[in-house]
Amino acid sequence: MTRYVYRRLIHDGILSQAFSIAPEYRLVIVGHSLGGGAAALLATMLRAAYPQVRCYAFAPPRGLWSGSGHKALHEYSRSFIVSLVLGKDVIPRLSVTNLEDLKRRILRVIAHCSKPK
Repeated sequence: MTRYVYRRLIHDGILSQAFSIAPEYRLVIVGHSLGGGAAALLATMLRAAYPQVRCYAFAPPRGLWSGSGHKALHEYSRSFIVSLVLGKDVIPRLSVTNLEDLKRRILRVIAHCSKPK
């Protein structure tokens, strides 16, 4: 999805057309939940061509910057991406590591429980 939007914005000239009409405008990308993740990825992809881009990701999924070099990417994106999470929203806090920890804790409780299972 993000690649499709990127191609439309860049290759179809949508952004260059928009900025030729209103050069004083700033590029701001906003998304919520999965859209927040897509917005963050899109902002990162557009950053080279549009260094003024800003992104506001509301409750984005966790783990967008996983894999090798993710710390460097996280540091790079801090200057133009803001992630906001409200209260105890579980989705932005979910990760494979957290789920594996939960599984391990549940199995430990079950193993030490004397009640019939």
